[in-house]
Amino acid sequence: MTKRASGTDCKNMPNIAKENKREAILNAAFTTFKNYGYRKTSMHDIATALGISRASLYSYFENKDDIFRCVLISVTESGLVEAKRCLGLSALDLTSRIEAALLARYLPLHQMLIESVHGEEIAETYFRLCGDSFADSFAQSKDILTAALKSANRKKEIDLKAALLTAPAVSELLNLTLLGLRHTSTDIDIYKMRVNRFVSVFMRGLQNPAVLTLTDT
Repeated sequence: MTKRASGTDCKNMPNIAKENKREAILNAAFTTFKNYGYRKTSMHDIATALGISRASLYSYFENKDDIFRCVLISVTESGLVEAKRCLGLSALDLTSRIEAALLARYLPLHQMLIESVHGEEIAETYFRLCGDSFADSFAQSKDILTAALKSANRKKEIDLKAALLTAPAVSELLNLTLLGLRHTSTDIDIYKMRVNRFVSVFMRGLQNPAVLTLTDT
């Protein structure tokens, strides 16, 4: 993970009770930013939502930028962990694993941006304050999906050679499309439906002809 620019270390707090309180602050801040946007949210608003003093809040985070950055980075990091878990679900077929992983990675943040009336402002602030983190997390997203696609290719679940594509290229296309679908979806159900349709069609085009024959019979 790229080092944060702010003075507050968002990780490695030794006291368990303190870590739990920090997590509660991040959860409250997430809801507050979603409801009021970045500009209209104050440290007082976040403290009030949690029932603590501003002084207590400042003992965990340097300022509003610091909290916002930690909130969004936490959402992204959790999504990456869940995406890896989804890719390892052997009970699901490859297409379902890919779809589940992509939704795990992007849905929490995209749901916030789609459902909030301040979504575009939050997105602009995210890229302004967390641009380095976004680049890092996007690279990680591509890497974990690339590894899954290479494994599927070795197992002949897909045929990348026949599709004239590489695993990194497919991974990049899938990740970029998920980012793009957020901009064209007016509610979260539409977003999920479009993700499902896109992944289904795209992955079907990569399947080994032998797999397609077995599926269709």
